[in-house]
Amino acid sequence: MVREARALIEAGTLGAVRVVQVEFALGWLSGPSEGDSKQAAWRTDPAQAGASFIVGDLGRHCFHLSEFVTGSTHGGTGSRPADNGAGSAARG
Repeated sequence: MVREARALIEAGTLGAVRVVQVEFALGWLSGPSEGDSKQAAWRTDPAQAGASFIVGDLGRHCFHLSEFVTGSTHGGTGSRPADNGAGSAARG
């Protein structure tokens, strides 16, 4: 499905990609039982993981997926695409 989406974008079938939404459905860490895990401990402790908690860890995977599918590279999660002059951001 991911490669099919990439192919549709590369072929221009979908037109200009203006918005990308990525979701990371995660069942792990959804209950208190994982709280004793070393992997869970640092992700849920702001003193170790920072203010972003798990977003900086798993959110990066979402960012990479969006870059792969769209073919765009933005140089970092804080960068924004250029405005296309119509008030909406164009990606591509």
